[in-house]
Amino acid sequence: MLQEVSSGSAAGFPNGAAFFSLVRTHTIEGTFGDPAYGGNAGFVGWDLIGYPGVRTVVTADEQRLGTVARANHKSAYDYAMFTKASP
Repeated sequence: MLQEVSSGSAAGFPNGAAFFSLVRTHTIEGTFGDPAYGGNAGFVGWDLIGYPGVRTVVTADEQRLGTVARANHKSAYDYAMFTKASP
């Protein structure tokens, strides 16, 4: 069914390809975006791809080749220098 919707050949889904693309895009944004926006609960998306989280200070040791940064599980908005824009 998903293959038919994504290819636009599913019965009853004349715009199935566009719908599938939109759902896929929103899923990726929710999985890997900043948790402050409501997705990526528990930083699981960032952990999945090995992203350590927002860094405002990086030490020389953390910049060495082959070093794996320790996850800090902080949103950008956990820092006072970042604020969300009002809608």
